[in-house]
Formats: sequence, C-alpha cells, structure tokens
Amino acid sequence: MPFGLCNAPATFERLMERVLNHVPKQHCIIYLDDLLVHAGDFEGALRHLREVFAAIRQAGLRLNRMSRRETTFLRHVVSAKGVATDAAKISAVRDWPPPPMYVQDFATIARPLHHLTDRGQPYVWDNPCAQAFNALQTGLITAPMLAYPGHSTWTRMPATWASAPSCLSQVTAESR
Repeated sequence: MPFGLCNAPATFERLMERVLNHVPKQHCIIYLDDLLVHAGDFEGALRHLREVFAAIRQAGLRLNRMSRRETTFLRHVVSAKGVATDAAKISAVRDWPPPPMYVQDFATIARPLHHLTDRGQPYVWDNPCAQAFNALQTGLITAPMLAYPGHSTWTRMPATWASAPSCLSQVTAESR
C-alpha cells in the first residue's frame, strides 16, 4: 500500500484483521500499519511466524523487514530485554534547549545563563553556566510525574531572592 494515502493505516489494519482472524491475539498484535509477532521463546516465535506467514501467503500478500533482535513499535524499542524509550527521542529531548515548564527551581538554576544576556556583560561560558545547562537538561530528561491536585495534601510554594518565579508543588504519599 503506498505511503501517505488517506486512511491507509486503518485500511491495512482491517485487511490484516481479516487475513489473520484465526491467529490468536497473544501471538500477533495488529496496530494500524504494523504487525508484531512475538513469543516467549525462539521455537514459539517460529511457530507463530509460520502461522502468520501462511495466512499472509494464502491472502497473496508480501512482507518486508524481518528477524530483528529489536524493533521500534509504537515509538518504543521492543526487544527480548523489554520495552525501552527510543534513543532518537531521548536525544531530541537532550539536545533541545530546556523550556522553563516542569523543571523545579528553573529560574534559580538558569540564573548563570540569564547573566550571559545582561547588557554590557561579555559572553563567557564558564563552569557555572555549563553546570546550570546540564542541570536543566537533567531536569527535563528526568521529567517529574505531575500528580493530580489533591485538596487534602500539603502544598508548598518556595520563593527565593534569586528568582521571582516559583514552583507550586504538593507532598504525595509517593514523594514522602
């Protein structure tokens, strides 16, 4: 099926649902324009693949890209070890300048970087600037879990002399 056609993924999924209707869902996952055949061991994977291949051959269809130790499926890297975040997605976050949202104490941490833009101030990338930038990157890469507001929990809103913005946070059972 040509790439980019309107409704192509949904059409492919409907076709695969018909072609593979007798294959148990535990053996083959069909999602839009992807098929993921899996098993707990190598022999089981071969059995499941033969079953899927036979159904696809009987329908007169062809396949490509097979026998991979790991694959990207739904923006995750899936392997025998488990499911991981795609490294390309991590590098996109790591290499992007960190925004001020969701990084606790952003203004305080970023203070050395803000001083680089002061009028009359020479641009000197020194150790405090590098540390601030790395701390902001780490704060973004290790994104916090934002809990839903609770009316029966303590909240805190720290303020500092170094920065006007603050971060409203609450103490939850998991954060104690």
